[in-house]
Amino acid sequence: MRDRPRLGCLVLALLLVFLNPALARADVTVGTRIADASFPAVSLIIDTWSVSAEVPVMQPTATFADDLVDQISRQIDSGIIPDTEEAAVQAMVDAIADSPRRFFEDSGHRRSTRAEISAIGTGWMVTPDGYLVTAAHVVDKSDEELAAGVRDTALLQFAEEDIELLGLSGGAGLELSDAQNRQLAGGLVSLYAATMALSDIEHTVAVRLSEAAGGGQKIGREVPAQVVDKGEGFPGPDWAIIKIDIENAPTIPLGDETRIVTGAPLYIVGFPGSPTFFQGASVDSVNQPTITEGSVTSIKSTEDGLPIFQTQAPAAGGNSGGPAFNEDGEAVGVLVAGALDPRTGAPLDGQTWVLQGGTVKEALDRHGIVATTSETTEVYAAGLEHFYADRFSQAVAEFVRVKSLFPTHPYVDAMIDRAERGIADGRDASPAQGAAGEFDTRTILTVALVVLVVAILVLLGWEIVRRSRARRRPGPTPLPGGPPHPQFPPPRQAPQGPPPQSQSTPARPPGPYPQGPGSPWTNPPGGRGSTH
Repeated sequence: MRDRPRLGCLVLALLLVFLNPALARADVTVGTRIADASFPAVSLIIDTWSVSAEVPVMQPTATFADDLVDQISRQIDSGIIPDTEEAAVQAMVDAIADSPRRFFEDSGHRRSTRAEISAIGTGWMVTPDGYLVTAAHVVDKSDEELAAGVRDTALLQFAEEDIELLGLSGGAGLELSDAQNRQLAGGLVSLYAATMALSDIEHTVAVRLSEAAGGGQKIGREVPAQVVDKGEGFPGPDWAIIKIDIENAPTIPLGDETRIVTGAPLYIVGFPGSPTFFQGASVDSVNQPTITEGSVTSIKSTEDGLPIFQTQAPAAGGNSGGPAFNEDGEAVGVLVAGALDPRTGAPLDGQTWVLQGGTVKEALDRHGIVATTSETTEVYAAGLEHFYADRFSQAVAEFVRVKSLFPTHPYVDAMIDRAERGIADGRDASPAQGAAGEFDTRTILTVALVVLVVAILVLLGWEIVRRSRARRRPGPTPLPGGPPHPQFPPPRQAPQGPPPQSQSTPARPPGPYPQGPGSPWTNPPGGRGSTH
C-alpha cells in the first residue's frame, strides 16, 4: 500500500491539469500574456506645437574681413596653425562658429517663420470612455524646450540660407566640407536663438488609435485629445491625464505598487521611437507597441519624496508615459525617464525610472475618475484564455463578441484567424456541443476522473484507519531497561509440581512505582499504565 499515496497525488495532479488547461500550457509566458492583454489599450501620443519665430537679419560687420585676416595671421605667425590654405580655411570656420557676435551684427530688419514641433510618447486607457494616462512631459513643453525645437528646425534653415548668401561656402574660391558647413551653421543658429522671439503658440495633443484594417493588419487613426490635468516633468510628478471621445474601449487595470519589491520583474509597454519607426517599417508595424522586461534594481524617491522604481527594463524616447506592469498584468507605474551619464549626459542602457502608480491613482481620484475594466477587455481576456488552452472554438465565440462590442479592435481579427487555423489543423480542445441535457465527452471524462480520485482517497483513508487500529492492539511491548510485560491473561500451562523453594518476586501491585536502584518495577513511559 506504500504506492497508494504516490498514485493519489499523481491522479490529483492530472485532474488539476485537466480541469485547468492553463497549467498544461507552460509555453505561454508572462510576457506573452501581458502583451496580448495590454497592447489593445496602449496608444501612441502625438504632441504638436506650432510656433511663430522671429529673428533679426544678421549682416557681416564692417571689419568682418579684416578681423578674420588679422586673427588667422596671428595664429600662423605664432605657429598655432601651419601656413597652408586648408589650415587657414579651418581657422576661419572656427573663428566664426566660436564667436559669431564678433563678425555679425543686426541689420535692423526682421524675418519670421512658422515652425512646427512634434514629439511622441505613450498613453494607456484606464476607462472605457476614453481617459488615458501618460507622462506630463509628453504633453507639455517649457519655453526652453520650444526654443530648442525651433532652433533645430527653422533657425537651421535660416543659417544655411545665410551661409550661401554671404558666400562663405563656395564663394570667394572657398570650398567647405559638409562638416565645416555644419559647424558654421551651428554658430549662426546660436546667434539667432539668443535674439529669437516666439509668438502665436498653438498646442494640440492627439492619440493615434490602432484599428483593424482587415486581414489581421492595423492602421492608425489620430483623434484629438484634451489634457485634463498634468503634473511636472521629471524629477517632478511626471504624470498627465488626457481624454478622448470613445466608447467601450480596451482598458488596462491598475495594480498595487506597494507590493513590488527589489528584484521583482517589471514589463514596460510603449512606442520607442527608433524601433517603432525603423526604415522600411510597415503601417501595421508602426501601429504596434513593444514590450520589454527587466527587474526592479532599486526602489527610491526624489528629494521631494516622490516614490519611483529603478528598473533594468530597456526603454527609449517614445516609451515615456507607457505603463509598467507587474506579473499579474496590472499597471503599477508610468515610465518617465532614463538614467543619464553624469559626465556625458548620454542615456545609460538598462536603467530607467518609473513613477509609482500611487501618484497616478491620487490624480484620478481628485477628478472622480474610476479606473474600470471595460466589457471589451473582459470578453477579450476570456477569449485569450480559451486560445491559450487550445479551446479554439470557444475562443472564436468570445472574439466574435469582442468585434460586436468594439468593431475597430486592432488585434481580434488576427486572433480569430489563428484560432480558426487551430481548428482546421485538428487541434481544437473545445468541448463538443451536445444536445441539451447530454454530457459531452470532456464532461464524461472529467466525472470519471473525479470518481476515480474519490475512490483512491477512500481507499487511502481506509488504509490509514486499518494501520492505526493495528498499532493500538495489545501485545508484548518491551519496557525501557526491563523485561517485557507479561501477557494478560497469561497463557495456560500444564502443572509442573510444587514450586521450587527459592525467593520469588511478589505480585505487582497497582502503580505508580518508585524509580531507582533496586526497584523491582518500572513505570511505563507516559504515565501510570501501558497504552500498548
